[in-house]
Amino acid sequence: MTFTEAACGIRGTVPDESFEVIAGEDPVVATGLIVNRVWEALETPGVLEHHGPTIIGEMTVDDFLGAMWIDPMTHSWDLADSVDVDHGISDDQANALYTEALESIEAFRRPGGYADALQGSNDPVGRLMAFLGRTSVRS
Repeated sequence: MTFTEAACGIRGTVPDESFEVIAGEDPVVATGLIVNRVWEALETPGVLEHHGPTIIGEMTVDDFLGAMWIDPMTHSWDLADSVDVDHGISDDQANALYTEALESIEAFRRPGGYADALQGSNDPVGRLMAFLGRTSVRS
């Protein structure tokens, strides 16, 4: 059972096919389609108020998404890096996110979570990603 199914109370929102099958010839388009499905699920009346189990305890979907802001931002950076497009994270955003991450990320450093912090660059986005254990595939 996925988070969408457990926490949102919506069944059958996850495709049966693998990402490779869904992505086909254009993974960028496929990722866009998947993101749109997530937005559609979140816009369903009552979903954000729904209580359900999460990796950090039972809470509403809205509270969980607020607590997990760093995960979609990190994966957005991963995707942008992998296809060599602008990630859209400003220096001001990266500095603010870094400050928040300093207080919260340690609980998520584990297999399947965030890796140990790495040495990073002095630019704000590079510093943030290194702190989150990320390296560019373009390095």
